[in-house]
Amino acid sequence: MPRRFDSHLTNVGDVGYDVSKRAILDNFKLVTNSVKGDGVHPECTSCLRSNRSCQWPTDSSDAASNQTNRANNDAASQLRPIPELISTSDPELALRDPRVFYLFRHYKDNLASWYDLNDHHRHFTDIVPVKARYSPLLLSAILAFSAISLLSSSISGPWADQANFYLLESVEILLEVTRNIEAAVSDGEVLAAICLLRSYEIISASTSINLDSLSSLARASFWNILRENITVALIERQKLMVELPDELVPKDLDSDDDYANAITILLGQVINQCFGEDTSSVDRLLYLENRLEVWKASIPHSFTPIVNHDSVGHYQRPFPFMGTLHGWHAASIQYYQTAMIILALARPKFQTNKTTDNMRYVTELTRNLENRSSEICALALSSESQAVWVNSFGPIAFCGSWLRDVRKLRVTIRGVEHWGSRTGWPTSKIIKCLRETSADDGSH
Repeated sequence: MPRRFDSHLTNVGDVGYDVSKRAILDNFKLVTNSVKGDGVHPECTSCLRSNRSCQWPTDSSDAASNQTNRANNDAASQLRPIPELISTSDPELALRDPRVFYLFRHYKDNLASWYDLNDHHRHFTDIVPVKARYSPLLLSAILAFSAISLLSSSISGPWADQANFYLLESVEILLEVTRNIEAAVSDGEVLAAICLLRSYEIISASTSINLDSLSSLARASFWNILRENITVALIERQKLMVELPDELVPKDLDSDDDYANAITILLGQVINQCFGEDTSSVDRLLYLENRLEVWKASIPHSFTPIVNHDSVGHYQRPFPFMGTLHGWHAASIQYYQTAMIILALARPKFQTNKTTDNMRYVTELTRNLENRSSEICALALSSESQAVWVNSFGPIAFCGSWLRDVRKLRVTIRGVEHWGSRTGWPTSKIIKCLRETSADDGSH
């Protein structure tokens, strides 16, 4: 039977669930299973499976014309929630899909004018759609923006899945094209796509989504985007642009990923509470700390790292080896320790009684922060997983500066440099922070 994570917790009441897919261009690679169309025409795979006649928006037949007109005039009512979504890798092929063409037309007829307010050339209305016919990036951005717009306007249809699917495609393409950032920016298509995705971000911040109602791909997308939001928030010391109500935390913890998702939400809640303008609620801080401790006490033994303090030859390791069975084990413990560090730093601001022995208090706090930071770095340094390292960059960026041992700092810097070069992830800001700490001889 699955364990109840909230069995010792108090229900804080109903809170609206606003999901925002932030950090579009924060250089964190999303993993998606893009399902490409098979290119069969006039009968596509989806229609063959459903035993229905396949009609295409570009067909000249009366039936195709009537179907397209009905789709355009009757919103999404004529569109079925077909699970297979068409990749934009071949824009012309993708646009033959009625669902894709509907989203494309919705953008051109209803959304593009937003961007042409002060532009008599109407670039976003007349030029962007033309370019999108051969640009996978522009087309995926248009489709993502159009889908989230329809979702937020309460028009029925499978828009949540489509919004997530094409957002992921946009981000993956952006990660690829921005390797040559100067050429990408000068071309104009990248900046146009960023404009569209920025609108996606703004609209999705106020879009109510029931996570349980989403497909498995959409839920996986949500967790990926949330983790990347957390990475950015930790590096920039800023709130997430997403509300994370308590009921979003998984309650019936059955598998390891349930525990991993639960601590992800809890860390996000701590970030929003402590990095925001109003962090004055002592009760809320204590509540979050209690939830973290309940989570820690409830995790399976499989999450416990395999620790080895032995030296290698004459070389004394600055960190112990802390191996884990799976990457999510390392990431979950790192998130827990990061959340506890943030709460420890926030707590002194709200103490009602002054500490009688400031020196002792500061010493204990510093030791606590260093021990937790050491575990975060040791888990990363003990892993050979790119996924673990990319997910570690945020916790290391926020917590690494609390390492007082210069050797630990230097080993951590080498690790970040190594994995930054292997993954292409921009780590210069993290390395700069750690080097400044090392130059200060670890003092705080």
